[in-house]
Amino acid sequence: MTYLSQLLKRFADFPLVVEVRHRFVNAPEGYALLAEHNAGICNMISPVIGRSLEATEETTSAVGYVRLHGRRYDTWFSDDENVPSHERYNYLYSTEELKPWVKRIEKNRGGTRATFL
Repeated sequence: MTYLSQLLKRFADFPLVVEVRHRFVNAPEGYALLAEHNAGICNMISPVIGRSLEATEETTSAVGYVRLHGRRYDTWFSDDENVPSHERYNYLYSTEELKPWVKRIEKNRGGTRATFL
């Protein structure tokens, strides 16, 4: 977390949102670090693989951010050279998959000045 703290200090003059892929930030210490540096957290929908971060709905600054990353488990870490890397994001969410996110986005909006989706 020392590296992240140094990085946040270096870019403190900019509005910041951090997209993390590791569960270390999904803890009180991680959220406190982001809040201390006035950095938002990117709440994302993506495949949960290994120790990656599960879906969150947190706010740690005046900027909220929700990223619909896709759920292409079949291409996410594909070693197939015939599958372009952009295919991991080629995903159309169903209405049923998005319904639970309505409440999460509303909660996020309630704790921020601006929320981006």
